[in-house]
Amino acid sequence: MTIQTTLTRSLGAATLLAAMAVLPMSASAADETKAKVTAEAYGEEVTITVPMNMLETEEGASTLYAALNTKAEKSCKTTIPKRIGQRVSLRRCKAELMDDFVAGIDHETLTSLHQKA
Repeated sequence: MTIQTTLTRSLGAATLLAAMAVLPMSASAADETKAKVTAEAYGEEVTITVPMNMLETEEGASTLYAALNTKAEKSCKTTIPKRIGQRVSLRRCKAELMDDFVAGIDHETLTSLHQKA
């Protein structure tokens, strides 16, 4: 299973690949339910596809949270500053994306992990 990311504005393939966080493939990957979540930081939208079956266990939720965190950090380091043409606060950008990711997924375990972070 993977977390896929696209920006609302087109990106080069290399930039998109650099911004993707890949999780291990499971045998039940074809059966999983996925949800698209859009987050915004500095006026740029980042859309991710989340494998919701990861939220069935606390370990899966932790793995998903770590992948979301990596995705937010990579998006803030590589894509968003280039799009808005200035240096942005990585910490603030990442916090905004994570807040939106977690709110969009709206799952108790993931929200709890985010509040502890």
